[in-house]
Amino acid sequence: MLPKPLTSIDDSSSASDGSKVRVAYQGVPGAYSEDAALKAYPNCETVPCDDYEAAFKAVELWLVDKAVLPIENSADGSIHRNYDLLLQHKLNIVGEVQLRANHCLLGLPGVTMEELVSVVSHPQALAQCRTVLNDLGVDKVRDQDTAVAAKTVAINCVRHTGAIASSRAAEIYGLDILAEGFKIRNNLLSVNTNKHLSYGMLYTWRIMKKLLGFRWRLQLHLTMTVLEK
Repeated sequence: MLPKPLTSIDDSSSASDGSKVRVAYQGVPGAYSEDAALKAYPNCETVPCDDYEAAFKAVELWLVDKAVLPIENSADGSIHRNYDLLLQHKLNIVGEVQLRANHCLLGLPGVTMEELVSVVSHPQALAQCRTVLNDLGVDKVRDQDTAVAAKTVAINCVRHTGAIASSRAAEIYGLDILAEGFKIRNNLLSVNTNKHLSYGMLYTWRIMKKLLGFRWRLQLHLTMTVLEK
């Protein structure tokens, strides 16, 4: 599904703070991709897309100004699907944004970690947190996105199911944070019990646009490509 077309007001010159910029991302509100878009353009209007292909097409069709898409992360390497899409679509890379990924274990209000029977999340998030989840003895259930997992838990109100997602997803969908700051220690993932969010994972997003562009690199812990036409 593609986003709604730009209006004449939306299509006017964009402010330097991103206040008039529409930025597409894959996922639903609370996704790490949306966090990356807001980091790149703090006052932008974020536009969720069902998949990466839709985000690329949204820029090509001038439905949005830019798209922010993951390219790589420090734990699992490159996201090859988006490299393939870069070759298929005539978009320019105009920037890179890095963002720290702080995986949180979320549950319905009042639920304790010990009550959980299963945890749902994106396959990569489940894999990155597998040591902790194995210690908890919970079933790992795959979903298409971390934020979708949080939304699913909130909508279905299944008390014994948790989700791995961001703290922002917890706020959006009214979930409690049962544990936060999963981090890597000696190549094993563990819960950061002192609450310091220092999960050692680097994602890359790139910013894409359809016209002329340029590149820059920020020094943080999640990287995305920004595209424009």
